[in-house]
Amino acid sequence: MAPERKGKTDRVGCDTSDMVMVHNFLRHVYSPAPELVAGIRDGDSARASVVAGHLGFLIRFLHNHHRSEDIVLWDELERRTPACALHVGLMRRQHQEVGDLLDDLEPRIAAWGSTASAADGAAIVAGLERLNRLLFTHLGQEESQILPTVSATWTQKEWQQLEAHARKGVTPKEIMVLLGFILESMTPEARASFLREAGPVGLIYRVFGERRFSAYRRRLYGVAA
Repeated sequence: MAPERKGKTDRVGCDTSDMVMVHNFLRHVYSPAPELVAGIRDGDSARASVVAGHLGFLIRFLHNHHRSEDIVLWDELERRTPACALHVGLMRRQHQEVGDLLDDLEPRIAAWGSTASAADGAAIVAGLERLNRLLFTHLGQEESQILPTVSATWTQKEWQQLEAHARKGVTPKEIMVLLGFILESMTPEARASFLREAGPVGLIYRVFGERRFSAYRRRLYGVAA
């Protein structure tokens, strides 16, 4: 999903800015989630089903993102950088806490999507607010405590294995929606640079994906991108 990194891929030292890009996407889409649920009128199941489908999509993405890190990143980082073990332990615990909360929220959100119960919605809002506090703390600490070490000790080829693993959990249709939200989370300058460097992915998005994303966004928020 990220633009292809140029240059040697087998030298130690890698560019982890694509992880920050994904983190900014997560902040961008999870921040308004409590308000989306709170804005649904009691019994408005047509609207609730749209929001529930969106949140289910975000939950599956976050589970897949963290699972990819659990599989590809932590053991290897601990092995080659033992001094980082405390930080890795913190990341593991935070993943568990976030994962447990996602597992609790996912069926609640799915059920609420059919009933639009105000009481259930209020409980989901509280859960999403707690999730955001946990998640945003985790993202910031991963950026400050993990990514600098990875940047100094991993090759670009090794780092790209993480993205390749994460991509397996996303369908082609979902990729265009994800890319739309990622681009939306960027500054105009960063967005233009990303699309220039994205090669075929950027072209496919401009020709097909942008229209798909605009329709998705219109359905979710009532306005196009």
